[in-house]
Amino acid sequence: MQENHIHSDTTFALRSVAFRVPGRTLLHPLSLTFPAGRVTGLIGHNGSGKSTLL
Repeated sequence: MQENHIHSDTTFALRSVAFRVPGRTLLHPLSLTFPAGRVTGLIGHNGSGKSTLL
């Protein structure tokens, strides 16, 4: 079993996020941690799931 550790300096964390519609996976499972006090950019190709993630 995987433990989910979120540190006190974490502003936002995602764990094993995925998005599927019938017959298609739009966003494969991923985990992200956004540290407090840092600017984080999300970049990728058109249709890669950036807006779906947010």
